[in-house]
Amino acid sequence: NANASTRNRLFNDQWRFVRDSIQGAQSPSFDDSHWLTVDLPHDFSMMALPGGDNDEQVGAFSKHSPGGNHTGHVMGGTGWYRKSFVVDAADRGKRFFLDFDGAYMETDVWVNGKRVGEHKNGYTPFCFDITAALNKPGTPNIVAVKVDNIGRNSRWYSGSGLYRNVHLIVTSPLHVATWGAYVSTPDVSVDKATVNVQLTLKNEYSKKISAQVEISLIDKNGAVAAVSHQNISLAASSESTLRQSMNVLHPRLWSVDEPNMYRAQITIKSHGKLVDSYTQPFGIRTISFSATRGFLLNGKPLLLKGGCIHHDNGFLGAAAIHRAEHRRVEMMKANDYNAIRCSHNPPSETFLNACDELGILVIDEFTDMWELYKNPNDYSRFFDKWWESDLTCMMQRDRNHPSIIMWSIGNEIPKADIAQGVKIGTML
Repeated sequence: NANASTRNRLFNDQWRFVRDSIQGAQSPSFDDSHWLTVDLPHDFSMMALPGGDNDEQVGAFSKHSPGGNHTGHVMGGTGWYRKSFVVDAADRGKRFFLDFDGAYMETDVWVNGKRVGEHKNGYTPFCFDITAALNKPGTPNIVAVKVDNIGRNSRWYSGSGLYRNVHLIVTSPLHVATWGAYVSTPDVSVDKATVNVQLTLKNEYSKKISAQVEISLIDKNGAVAAVSHQNISLAASSESTLRQSMNVLHPRLWSVDEPNMYRAQITIKSHGKLVDSYTQPFGIRTISFSATRGFLLNGKPLLLKGGCIHHDNGFLGAAAIHRAEHRRVEMMKANDYNAIRCSHNPPSETFLNACDELGILVIDEFTDMWELYKNPNDYSRFFDKWWESDLTCMMQRDRNHPSIIMWSIGNEIPKADIAQGVKIGTML
């Protein structure tokens, strides 16, 4: 509760964990006292296997690994995570969301025994509104998460479990939606840049609300580059889109040599009282592609010197630890790379932030398979039902990164026939 005033609260510490496909661990009364205590990000494929070293296994590595050498000879299975937290009296009446930056692979989430959501993709972010499941302030709440990494489902080291950050997002009923700020820079010159800010606002009060929205664009030195004010009125239980166009004079452009970042600081006040504060980093730059001049960043041709990078951190497994994610990008930059393709799935938000801050261009990739499988237990099982929400969450989370210059809808997709491939490609 120490950071009770903040909207985004890191929810990584002091989880209970067991690697076992037991039943009933979602129940608040379940006894998890004998489970391990772990902090996230956590990759349970890197944990030593039970039974110790023998002819069949050493440490985390086993001859019985379903994925064999494709997945690094590790074992998947089922992992359960549980965490207790108490709502502070100061947060009475607020909305609560659990935001997962990714989990491998099939994930079910309960709060106080109530199922609040499920997610199938191993790499895309997801967020659940848990407000209705919470106990009153002062009474402990139990979050239970079950993650399944079953059978052969990957062609590389995937890791298992809650291997990326989890946040508890706490807002007023009037707030900017999750990933609800979109910043674009359609017109950029040395003298002036047009910065368009689009906000998705939610009013979850049962009455109409009037409010004032302030947007401040702040440069890397903390100076205010532009500011706007807008009065809004939101109907009860509604969602609306606010658009604001602002001018930044003499903008500091984002490039691979000078990765200048800005941030949009958004505040919402109602009756003079602050109800929500949301910060969105962004960069001011232009990209274009020309048949004669190639790829242009801020109007200048730039040769991409890139590599394809999978999401693991070596002996740390898939755990997206902040320093490890930044170190990987630093190593690429130090070896004269200026571009990275995220093979073959969305990386962590931490990784993309590092690319923004260090000046590396990114091809952000959605998936390794569509509806035809490459491994029998892979994401193809869920593609038809889940592709739209998974791709939407990826785009909404990632759309403000100046480092991203291309989106990839798939890698080496096998097609039964061309017509079906064109149809799915167009759909995506």
